Amino acid sequence: MVRQGHIDSGTRPGTATEESAQVKVLKKENAELKRANGILDAAALDSTGQGLPPGSWCLPEYRASKLHR
Repeated sequence: MVRQGHIDSGTRPGTATEESAQVKVLKKENAELKRANGILDAAALDSTGQGLPPGSWCLPEYRASKLHR
C-alpha cells in the first residue's frame, strides 16, 4: 500500500510493517509462555498433594527443600 510505504519510510506516523510483525511474534510467544506456565503450575504438587503457589516450583529455596527430604 502507498500509505504503509510512507509509514515504513517514516514520512507518516503509524506502526511500521516490521514493528507490526515483531509485535505479532511477541504476542504469540507470550501466549505460549502463559500456556506453559499454566501447565507447570497445575503440575506442581508438593508431597502432601496440595498445590503450591504459582511460580514457587522455580524458587531456589523450594528446590533445595525438595532435595533434602
